[in-house]
Amino acid sequence: MSGKDAEISEAINEHRSRQFNSQKEIRRAGEIIFIAEKDRARNKVVLAEVNNTADTVNMYRTLGRMFVLTPKKELIPFLEKKAEEIEETIKEGKATIETMEKHIKTSENRLRELIASKQSQAAAT
Repeated sequence: MSGKDAEISEAINEHRSRQFNSQKEIRRAGEIIFIAEKDRARNKVVLAEVNNTADTVNMYRTLGRMFVLTPKKELIPFLEKKAEEIEETIKEGKATIETMEKHIKTSENRLRELIASKQSQAAAT
């Protein structure tokens, strides 16, 4: 191709913009997954310690900025529910990463197709 094609330039700029936004979203989802995995490990240790204590022991549970004395039988379902929420957060983060990677690949393929079509048009003329 002899000169700059405005359509290709516009497509490249659009691809760069999409790629930048997608990579930013991937980094954000990665950070969320990292934090959730740390929370999962912490929750697993706490749940193991709670299970090792006697059933009659009351324990403190955080509630915002304060601690509430809670019986063990109420604390275990709370911790199990929290573990499920953490797992859901991790799944959502991984799904977000996969989606953003697909968006990047789709954008790359569109750009390749556009360039290939422009090259074939230029070769035909």
